[in-house]
Amino acid sequence: MMTEEVKLHLALMQTHNMIKLLKGNVYENYMCGKLYGIKYELERQIQLTQTSKYDKLTEQTPNQE
Repeated sequence: MMTEEVKLHLALMQTHNMIKLLKGNVYENYMCGKLYGIKYELERQIQLTQTSKYDKLTEQTPNQE
């Protein structure tokens, strides 16, 4: 079973590949403009999952004084 973070990374890779494939296309600006919005949202969500993991780790770690 894939985690949500793995799914997000795979979607980001696919988006990046589509942007590369569309280079030189007559409608590149239009289509890539839409894809960049998706790319940035995926990156944001990946960052949130990584931050969430870090927060969980720090909650589990006892304070050392």
